[in-house]
Amino acid sequence: AQTDQIRREHKSKHHRDTQTYEYSTKSSKVMREFGTQVERKGIWIDKREDIEVQSKMYFSSEMWEARREAAALFEFRKAEEIRHKKEIERRMHPRTKDDFNTLYEELEVWRINETEKIKNNTELDSIQKKLALKQLLDKETELLQTIDRLKINASKINKQEKIQQFLKSMSDPKKWLRSDNRYTEVHTPYTSTAKELMDIYNGLKTYPERLMVLLHTKLTVKEHVCGLTSEIVELIDRE
Repeated sequence: AQTDQIRREHKSKHHRDTQTYEYSTKSSKVMREFGTQVERKGIWIDKREDIEVQSKMYFSSEMWEARREAAALFEFRKAEEIRHKKEIERRMHPRTKDDFNTLYEELEVWRINETEKIKNNTELDSIQKKLALKQLLDKETELLQTIDRLKINASKINKQEKIQQFLKSMSDPKKWLRSDNRYTEVHTPYTSTAKELMDIYNGLKTYPERLMVLLHTKLTVKEHVCGLTSEIVELIDRE
């Protein structure tokens, strides 16, 4: 609630003297300047904590503009370098559908250009042109096979990342929104079990710890009696 307001009546608000008031400007010394003191005879001022500041080289507006342009050019070159590295990474290690579409499009452009060069080459006869086109076809086939291998590798990596994201989303603690718009993390029995299963899944990938993890997995799945867990226990016993 607001503080009670006191209404004040200004009787002279609309008076002629108020509307025709003449303003005047006056200057006065503030308390800060009034309280300063310089050293003179009979007065000693402590200078042990004083800091001496020396003037630097004069910095004109032209120099400031040149410095801003140089900084902007540096940031632009840095951004272009990062973008160039990302483009190279996309072509060396493609991961998404757009990356592979870019590779197929560039391969098609390269094939068309090379075909035009061979057909427009007047120094080659028909037999040499056919041989050059056959070599171009072999090279294109080899590049397509390379792209297919990259696609298989990317599919495996993406599958593992999706599995890890799925396991992490299940094992992460629940977040409850409080009245002060902050979150409280709460671990439930389900998230704790999911965290344990995620650790088991990741541990099975490491061979030195495989036997220990298999034993731990066997003890964990025995707590849940069903057809799937019985099959898992049987497979662990075989190994």
